Amino acid sequence: MFWSRFTGAERRRLRTQEERGAAAVEFALVLPVLLLVVFGIISFGFLMAQKASLSNATRAGARYGTMNAYSASTRTCASVIDKVRATAPTVGIPDTANGRKAVGVTVTLTSGATNATVPGVGCAAAKNDATVTGAGASLLPCQNTLNGSPATPDTLTITTTYDSKFLVPIPGIGTTFALGGSSTFQCEYYK
Repeated sequence: MFWSRFTGAERRRLRTQEERGAAAVEFALVLPVLLLVVFGIISFGFLMAQKASLSNATRAGARYGTMNAYSASTRTCASVIDKVRATAPTVGIPDTANGRKAVGVTVTLTSGATNATVPGVGCAAAKNDATVTGAGASLLPCQNTLNGSPATPDTLTITTTYDSKFLVPIPGIGTTFALGGSSTFQCEYYK
């Protein structure tokens, strides 16, 4: 007959210690994947907030450029870009001069009659540049040259671009992700 030198209580204690060691090894194997998922969710949340802010900024800029544009001499193409950049800051896009400059903005006017871009009326501001370029920077993008409302009004399109930076680099994606937004509003020509 085989006699064990361990009692029942000692055997249970040894088995519990072995299980604790196995749990520690399993946790060490799962922890990197768990952290990657958690930081991925946080980064995705920041990206969604920035995307929503850029979309909101394009809508605000397009609305600003089209509302009462026939009578407001201050609603130039350059002021539309300033409005978009002032509205864009959110989580990850700081409300500073450099943060606002990080948002690239393009303003274009499309003719309602020809459905083609009107040359010389749009303007742009590149990412990380405060200078507004384009022949139409000082022009009113939705200025009505007609008396009354045209049959097919022109449309003002605002497009934004921004390079978002991840909190933690994601393998296979890198450290930055390009975001943008676009809004198109009809020019309001009511007199």
